[in-house]
Amino acid sequence: SIKTVVLRDAEIVLKKNVSTDTLSTDILNDRILQSISAAVEESGLKPEAIGISLPGVVSYRERAEGNIVWLPNYERFWDAAPASIGGQYKHLNGLIDELKWHYQINKVRFINDGNAFGVYALHAERKRFSQGRRIVLALGTGAGMVTIKDGKIDFGLSHQMADVVLNISEDAPLDEGCGVRGCFAGYMGSERMVQLAAQHGLANVTSAGDIAGYLGGDDVVSNMAASTVLEKQAQAI
Repeated sequence: SIKTVVLRDAEIVLKKNVSTDTLSTDILNDRILQSISAAVEESGLKPEAIGISLPGVVSYRERAEGNIVWLPNYERFWDAAPASIGGQYKHLNGLIDELKWHYQINKVRFINDGNAFGVYALHAERKRFSQGRRIVLALGTGAGMVTIKDGKIDFGLSHQMADVVLNISEDAPLDEGCGVRGCFAGYMGSERMVQLAAQHGLANVTSAGDIAGYLGGDDVVSNMAASTVLEKQAQAI
């Protein structure tokens, strides 16, 4: 969903929630614009700055406001033609100039959602985070990390510090307990280990202990297969 929050003097004065539509950036842009407009009208406040947080890769090479270059949750629903994909991102990135013009402000920018959690964490824990080194880990579509050192955020050179995007498409691993494709259990849980074991020809594997039984034995093929399963699990972790 699209979550809109209005802040005044660093305190939340309004929160709104509307459903997300992933079919095109035409619809997504309209939803974002409508959400901002409704929040401004309801709060009665004129915005001084607008930040748009999205679950994807944000590049700051071309402009300080940021450009969205990859949205894994959205792109898989779009027309797969490269020209069409490029046009979708170009349209989405046009939001910055549109919002600047409409609200007559200069402070409008994109930010990765994991980094946005880091900004919030710094505000919420500003006294505790004012000294030393802290790491904020945000779990969502992927895993995002923000480092806070002596009260300042280090986003990394690409503003995607240690981010890992998970595959959530139809071919992604499914864990029955999680119920969602691409969740962490789907990559490193016991069910995934059993699936990998079956793929590599190891019979009767229901746990890590069963995998260990194939290691160090005389059957070189099974030994190598078990090692491969453990290696894939380690990579997932």
